[in-house]
Amino acid sequence: ADMKGGLAVMLASARLHRDPGVDLTYVFYAREEVAAVHSGLGELFEAIPEWLEGDLALLGEPTDGEVEAGCQGTMRVSVTLAGRRAHPARAWMGRNAVHRAGALLVALDAYEPRRPMLSGCQFHEALLALSIEGGVSGNVVPDAVTIMIGHRFAPDRTIAEAEAHVRSVVEPFLEEGDSFEVVDAASAAA
Repeated sequence: ADMKGGLAVMLASARLHRDPGVDLTYVFYAREEVAAVHSGLGELFEAIPEWLEGDLALLGEPTDGEVEAGCQGTMRVSVTLAGRRAHPARAWMGRNAVHRAGALLVALDAYEPRRPMLSGCQFHEALLALSIEGGVSGNVVPDAVTIMIGHRFAPDRTIAEAEAHVRSVVEPFLEEGDSFEVVDAASAAA
């Protein structure tokens, strides 16, 4: 949805500059903001990889007219915190997993992102909750809550380093029986 303006600019450019004087390829693909396995870019890599080779790439991401160099890496991590089911009339017999999530959510909200300067370009990292799901009904103390955490990281970090960073933030809230799983990740580029 955020690429409509960029698409309009690229189409107008192609129409106005029919003979640009350089080897130029416009690449349009579907399903940009999804897990990498579902992205249309992967289909292009498989079908016509030479279209994605070049000395320079310009992306139509909305930047309010600012020039941005490079792109951040992305990672989604699923964190499940365990609890113990109980009837709400006897809540003391259980452990509310949704309540356990509160401390982690507060930490994510207070997170101060890195802003590294790389090759004259300032990157703004992010670490935030993307979604939360828990409970089995309106009449049971929830025994599990899953928080999907998103991390955008600068090109000076590898995927392994980004994962280690997310773990360092999340681990103080994990106990035996909880889980931490990297759902998907893509490297940054500068």
